[in-house]
Amino acid sequence: MGIFEAKVTAQLGVDVSDAWDYVMTHDDWRLPYVLSVSKLIEGDADVGSRFENKLKGGGRSWTVINEITSYEPPHKLSWKQTNDEGPTKTIKGTYLLESVDGATTFTLHTTLETRGMSAGPVWLNKWILVRQVCPRFLSQLRQALDE
Repeated sequence: MGIFEAKVTAQLGVDVSDAWDYVMTHDDWRLPYVLSVSKLIEGDADVGSRFENKLKGGGRSWTVINEITSYEPPHKLSWKQTNDEGPTKTIKGTYLLESVDGATTFTLHTTLETRGMSAGPVWLNKWILVRQVCPRFLSQLRQALDE
C-alpha cells in the first residue's frame, strides 16, 4: 500500500465557462477508463454531493462513490472517494480551470492510495496514470472542445 500523486495540465482553446460546462456535462472525454458517472442526489451538484463512477482498467471493472469536497464554478471541483472499491482509492482529486487570454488552462491533480497486493507497485500505478490515463483524458477533452 502506498500513496502517489499525478498532476497534468492542458491548454484548451475555449473560454473557462465553456470548458467548465463541457467537463461537468460530458463523460466521453474520460473513456475508456471512466465508463459512466451517475449523480446520487437530486438537484444541482454542490459540496457533499455524491456520484457513482463505473471504472475500468487493467482488465478489471469496479464502482466508486465520490463526494464533492470543493465546488467553485467555473474554476474548481475537488472530490474524494468514500468507498473502498478498486485497486486505488482517490484521497483527493481536483479539476482546476484558469482563464488565460480567452482560453483555459485545465489541470487534473489527484492523490491516490494503492489498495492491496493486486494493485501492483506504487511506481507502476503512477506511471500508468501520468503516462497513459491522464494524457488520454486531456487529449480527448481537447479534441472534443475543438470540434
